[in-house]
Formats: sequence, C-alpha cells, structure tokens
Amino acid sequence: MSDNLQIPLNFDEKNILDRQLSPDGYKGFAGFHKYWGKKPIEVWRYLIEKLTVPNDIVLDPFLGSGLLAKECVNHNCKFIGFDVNPISIELTKLFLSPPNYIDLAKAIFGMEMDIRLPINSMYKLSDGTIATHFLWDNDRIT
Repeated sequence: MSDNLQIPLNFDEKNILDRQLSPDGYKGFAGFHKYWGKKPIEVWRYLIEKLTVPNDIVLDPFLGSGLLAKECVNHNCKFIGFDVNPISIELTKLFLSPPNYIDLAKAIFGMEMDIRLPINSMYKLSDGTIATHFLWDNDRIT
C-alpha cells in the first residue's frame, strides 16, 4: 500500500464547460429551503462521479445544506460531514431521512390542535366570529 494519495484528474474539458456544470436550479426536496452558500447540485454530482468509486469516504467540513451528503449516498459513497452551524446538521438529517407522509401529517395535525384555539382567541371579534384578515383604511383597521 502506498502512502501517496493520487486523485484522477482526467477531466473532459468540454464536458466540464457544458451541461454537467450548468445548474438547473433546485427541484424537489433539494429546493425546500434556502441556505446561504448552497452550491449547485450538478457540480457535486459531477465531482463525485469523477473522483470517487462506491464505498469511498467523502469528508465535508462545511456541511451547509447537506446536498453533498445526499449525492454521496446516491452514489454509494460513505460520508462524514460537520459544520459549526447546528442548523446544517438538522437540515442534513432531514434531507437524508425525510419523514414519511403519514408521520408528517400526524405531526402537523397535532400542532394545529395545539395552537388553533390560542391563535383564534387573538382574532376573535366582539360578535364572537373569528377574523380572517384585517385591512388598513387610511389610519384605521377595518
């Protein structure tokens, strides 16, 4: 076993400048949140395809939105990621293991049951009805 790490750098320049690195924008689950510094997924995908083989370990010390982690999993690579921002860890966990629909629906329904009455009480009008909206008319709320 050699102590020298060698990275294959046999990139096809035309391919790099063409479609592979032209971002499409975030779609599906990758687009559900905004995160500063989020890089185009096409760049990560291309680099993983060219620089790794299955079961390689990829280290990301700036986890960010978790897109690199997901691409590694999609390409059967192992992944180690960390970040000083705890939100990055939680976003990545959600991205790698999203809840199933039924669990999510139950959680949302539970939250609605917990907060509906307190919120409605703040919008109750003198006649007992619940306001759906308020409008400013000059200096008055109507």
